[in-house]
Amino acid sequence: MDSNNKFKIIKKIIISTFFCLCCFFLLVSLFVAYKRKSNDGVLGRSKPPNSFVVDSGEGYFIGRMDKYGFNNDKMEDNFPYIIFSGDSYTEAFQLSRSKNYVSLINKVFPQYNCFNYGNSGNSIADYIYNSQFPYKEFNVVFNFIQVTQNDFIIDSQREDKLIYLDKIDMTIKARQNINSYDNTAEFIASKMGVAYPFIGYTYKKILQYFEKNKVSATQAYAEKILTDEEKNILIWELTALKEKYGDNFAIIYVSSLPSISSKRVNMEKSKYTEEFENYLFSKCEELDIDIIDTNNAFIDFYNETNQLPRGFNNTKPGSGHINEYGHKIISELVVEYLNDKMGVIDNK
Repeated sequence: MDSNNKFKIIKKIIISTFFCLCCFFLLVSLFVAYKRKSNDGVLGRSKPPNSFVVDSGEGYFIGRMDKYGFNNDKMEDNFPYIIFSGDSYTEAFQLSRSKNYVSLINKVFPQYNCFNYGNSGNSIADYIYNSQFPYKEFNVVFNFIQVTQNDFIIDSQREDKLIYLDKIDMTIKARQNINSYDNTAEFIASKMGVAYPFIGYTYKKILQYFEKNKVSATQAYAEKILTDEEKNILIWELTALKEKYGDNFAIIYVSSLPSISSKRVNMEKSKYTEEFENYLFSKCEELDIDIIDTNNAFIDFYNETNQLPRGFNNTKPGSGHINEYGHKIISELVVEYLNDKMGVIDNK
């Protein structure tokens, strides 16, 4: 066999192997490890019940969802429930289930079912809309609602979300199509990105390249001021939460600090963020809403340990979702709050 024929055979083997690998990753993404599909179940939007989730975009998670489609182990029968609503910070597909803050709290209070009701993409609109679902299914004695700054003003009004706040008539609206994607490229990249994270990562980097001239969120906040319209929306949202949950809830506010800026650890808030938080905390006090603020705890932790509460070994430090340190800090703050509140909760 001459060298030319050998080269052709090797070329065919390489091409065939590459094609087979692509087919394998696509099949795995479509039928085995698809994590983004939503389910309109008895508790509202969720992952498919009992589905198996693999995620390595930030940190690493692998596990099976509960019968409702949420990130929980099996709950104890006849135990009262403490519900932890939240977005991807609470859902916590960045670390093992035993290390997220809901699981850590449940270890301290084993007499309750601490139920992780987190779902990626949730905002204040979801927490208002979903408020009564758990009460139809469980004996709920208390609720925690985990939020970030974006949940109130930006994310809650996004009409591409399944549930959003229509600021024109100030009502919560729900879209009917719960499995929609903005375009075919997003659909394919999301599926392939689950089984083969490099593809999803590359897709995101390409988007970032074409959007590099856009103003960053940090820059936008630095240039913004809190408007009267935003204040009115914030008041409406807090009032709606109070009407839905009564005295039976507290807010967990997850700070964006400390962060990395210009290769340095940043401890300073933008003027907009400081104004927003001051207004949020003052209105919570007026409405008698308890709020657990992580700002000081996150900063103190960094000052004491030189460790950041965000970032993973496969992401930039100080960015993205909260890591194991961040979850531990939140769990300690909530445990402290619950210890003070336990007498009231036990009487419900």
